[in-house]
Amino acid sequence: MCAETDARIVLGGKLEGYRGAMPSVAEAALLALAAKQPVFLVGGFGGCARAIAETLGLADRWAGSHDTWQGRDHFEGRRQEDLNNGLTLEENCRLASTPHVDQAIMLVMTGLRRVGPSAAP
Repeated sequence: MCAETDARIVLGGKLEGYRGAMPSVAEAALLALAAKQPVFLVGGFGGCARAIAETLGLADRWAGSHDTWQGRDHFEGRRQEDLNNGLTLEENCRLASTPHVDQAIMLVMTGLRRVGPSAAP
């Protein structure tokens, strides 16, 4: 999928009851990071996206937080700069926490414009 996409928007995702070595959302995010694609963590709706954002220090823990999901260690030690998404630290923190769809869309579009024409819609 990375060969046919220019960026990855990470939203939701199971942290329990998934098939495979880790949640598929986490695996897709790792593949995009390895390909140096922009990765946007929309964490305000919870799930694996929120867990990744928490691991990267972009979002505070909340009631539904999980620390023991398989693959979490692959995100430990990474920084927001590794997301390669054109957003500032403050913008990535807002994207990782907002439950507002319009704000999330605006932040993703801002980042896409900043990273250049290959990722912009």
